[in-house]
Amino acid sequence: MRPLLSRPNVGALLSLGRARPAWPQGERGAGAGVRAPSCPGMVRSPAVSRGLPVPDPSRDSGLRPLVSRHPVALGGGRGLSQGVSPISFRDAEAYERMTGAWSRLVGPSFLDWLALLPGLRWLDAGCGNGAFTALVVDRCAPAGVEGVDPEPAQIAHAQRHRQRPGVRFAVGDAGALAYPPGSFDVAVMALVLAFLRDPAQGVAELVRVLRPGGVACAYSWDLPGGGSPLAPLGLAMRQSGVLGPSAPSESVSCEKAMRQLWIDAGLGHVRTCRITVQRRFDSFEQAWETSRLGASTAAVLSRLDPSTLTEVKARFRANLRQDTRGPVSLTAHAIGVRGRTS
Repeated sequence: MRPLLSRPNVGALLSLGRARPAWPQGERGAGAGVRAPSCPGMVRSPAVSRGLPVPDPSRDSGLRPLVSRHPVALGGGRGLSQGVSPISFRDAEAYERMTGAWSRLVGPSFLDWLALLPGLRWLDAGCGNGAFTALVVDRCAPAGVEGVDPEPAQIAHAQRHRQRPGVRFAVGDAGALAYPPGSFDVAVMALVLAFLRDPAQGVAELVRVLRPGGVACAYSWDLPGGGSPLAPLGLAMRQSGVLGPSAPSESVSCEKAMRQLWIDAGLGHVRTCRITVQRRFDSFEQAWETSRLGASTAAVLSRLDPSTLTEVKARFRANLRQDTRGPVSLTAHAIGVRGRTS
């Protein structure tokens, strides 16, 4: 069997400057179909879990890979009229400025950590606008890459801006992948796990479409640990009494829970890593306007009255804890996980 791994260049990895990964070992387990694990210390009450309402997965048995496209009713938040504000990924240009740029900061360190050989067949499940897909093409010399995402606007953006030889983008469901078993050598989810209605099913689908000895891998913001790039803005919103939607599976995006998902899916040689990245903005205003584009913040902030929006902005500035008269930086932390099929 052809090996998938090349020898990791640890020296190069640690010399990436602001990206600082570390990789504690996991262990092998078996038994798919169990309830998705969660992170210790994660408060589960919808009223207090990070200050945001959490959708009830028991009321939705579907396998839709991302947050429901239907409105999420919100109420009681100061400055927010009674109405709806779902997490939405329809604005591909806003996604590019916010999430795509952050993904391009994390992706290189994640791929260096994987240290996979060239010439492999890749699946990017939940590819969004293709930001990470493009990194795979540029850095890994794959034999081919399939990128799937449930949002047509994201796929259209990827096809316009990131179409390359050997790359194909299509609308698809990460919970029910339209590929036969053994189709890929590597299957990855980049910044997707927290938005799956059923993370265990999503991982099971990655495993199903891999050949024996294939690599299933993912990275996600450490949401329970405050690792999201939007953490300072989310805190400012809660401090101002503003409510907003949260990812349906936020609790699985910590190191312990992600490792357990991979073990429960029957994957072997499970490993995790932690990657810290920093993004520099030319000014506070640039950081503010970019953060407002987040899929979980844009709709909510656009509905605020001017006085409440001003308060949120002031609290966001204070939460940065740095001199905001010049360039400012935001820091985020991601967890990576990998495992091999038998």
